Amino acid sequence: MKVLENSIPNVIGGLVVVITIAIFPPIRSGIWALLITDVTIASGFLLLSIILSIGIGGAFMYSLLKQKIEAGKIDVMTESLRAEQINPFLEKRLKDAKAKGTSFAVLLVDIDSFKTINDDYDHEIGNHTLSELVQVIHPRSKGEEIFRYGGDEFLIITGLGVAKRECWGYAKRIVREVAEYDFPGKINSNKHVKLTVSCGCVVSRGEETVDLIREYVVNALKNAKKPNEESPNGKNSAYLYEQSTEQSTITTGTS
Repeated sequence: MKVLENSIPNVIGGLVVVITIAIFPPIRSGIWALLITDVTIASGFLLLSIILSIGIGGAFMYSLLKQKIEAGKIDVMTESLRAEQINPFLEKRLKDAKAKGTSFAVLLVDIDSFKTINDDYDHEIGNHTLSELVQVIHPRSKGEEIFRYGGDEFLIITGLGVAKRECWGYAKRIVREVAEYDFPGKINSNKHVKLTVSCGCVVSRGEETVDLIREYVVNALKNAKKPNEESPNGKNSAYLYEQSTEQSTITTGTS
């Protein structure tokens, strides 16, 4: 898994440097000589703090992810949270939004015609594509989480402070970036697969129930897949559900 693969070298690297300094007297003596020099003492401590932080930070990330996997909270293949985690997380986000008088967004992303990837290639490539997709659309802001909603569907719940404009921009970016991304058509090969996604989204100020939010975002996704002026064949679109007017806006991935 990519998070684990990225963390382990940091842990090992930090530990190797620290152990090397501790075991070999010449190196240790040299380090201490630097540290006791008035001119270099600050940089010496900074160097050691960086070495330790790399190792400790990587170890913490590894430990946190490992705990989630062991607790059954993580979908191992995609490293996203499992669907069972959606309701409790969403319920808390609704309560927090209402209590603080702010809003957040929920986005449901679905791969268009995913079955053709499994048919044209194989399930190994299909699984790898799902994993790659999560890396492309993975939340980049504090407080956001991504969940595996279904087979090829992923739900994103943003942090607080996200209004309609930000939600709409986020949904359009997801559709556009996926359409532009070259997914591996064969593992460790230069062959690529082009695919698109549809994205339904809704913004909430915490007034709705969990079930109602899920209903809104599912309906928004269905509408995103329908033919429209910008996408005559449907799909490759984003659809924002606006509760106040019960009207929504559509865009394609190229807009």
